Amino acid sequence: MGLLYWLEEENTLRIEALLTVPEAWGCGVGPALMEKVLKDAAVRGKDDIRVWPFAQNARARRFYEKWDFAPTGRQRLSDALEVEYVCDVKMKGSEFRER
Repeated sequence: MGLLYWLEEENTLRIEALLTVPEAWGCGVGPALMEKVLKDAAVRGKDDIRVWPFAQNARARRFYEKWDFAPTGRQRLSDALEVEYVCDVKMKGSEFRER
């Protein structure tokens, strides 16, 4: 139903993949995966979480924005144009450490 893969860097968790099958959209799989990464980042003492969704993937960008990720203004070109988003774990972390 879903896949979550991240890389751990010094003060950051970098989401490499947070995917759900279309049949699972709207069923809570994506939010459950996001809660997992937020909680793990907080427990590990990370400052932030970063992700690079495709610029044209409005659905993914809205999802991250709902979780208080904000665009950094940085862009890169891989298979397509990607934009960087960041979430401040120190601001959100305490609510997830206790779950």
